[in-house]
Amino acid sequence: MDDIELNLYIKQFKKSGDRVYFEKIYHHFLPKIYRFIFFQVLNKQTAEDLASEVFIKIYNNLGKSSLNAFTFKAWAFKIAQNTTIDYFRKENKSKYDVSFEQCIEEYNENGIKDKNLIKEEKYLEKELPFSNERLTNLLSRLPDIQKKIILLRYVDELDYKTIGSILNKNESAVRTMSFRALKYIKEELNK
Repeated sequence: MDDIELNLYIKQFKKSGDRVYFEKIYHHFLPKIYRFIFFQVLNKQTAEDLASEVFIKIYNNLGKSSLNAFTFKAWAFKIAQNTTIDYFRKENKSKYDVSFEQCIEEYNENGIKDKNLIKEEKYLEKELPFSNERLTNLLSRLPDIQKKIILLRYVDELDYKTIGSILNKNESAVRTMSFRALKYIKEELNK
């Protein structure tokens, strides 16, 4: 879905309230929002529940907002970010109860392939050669903010300005953190 279509669906949904338009937005953004949440909570069921909560919030507030394609993307991910933060606060959980490697290992051992979780062989292919397993191990070592930036940039293909809006950082700070994360990954791959 390009920005023109997204603008049309947002406009039509706000104008008519017809769920058909919201469903198109939902089906396009669900894998992205789910993946973003999953990499924070590292639990499939929790990620599904939180993604559902995010889309309920989006549905209930989209008609009241004045969003375009650019602001909608940032707004949707911001809701996902805040919903995830609220989850950790309410559940009094640590983000590190389960390691990233354990979660991916569990998925691999059980033969579960979740198309919403991983775009096969797409991560960072523009920047680095890698295997998914090796990359997930390297991503798990990054600070949380850098991990989010890399995932939003190279998995969800968001621009730095949008990522900055989601994470409450300015664009140049996001670029710098991305550069540092990529530098770390490149150095580790060259070892």
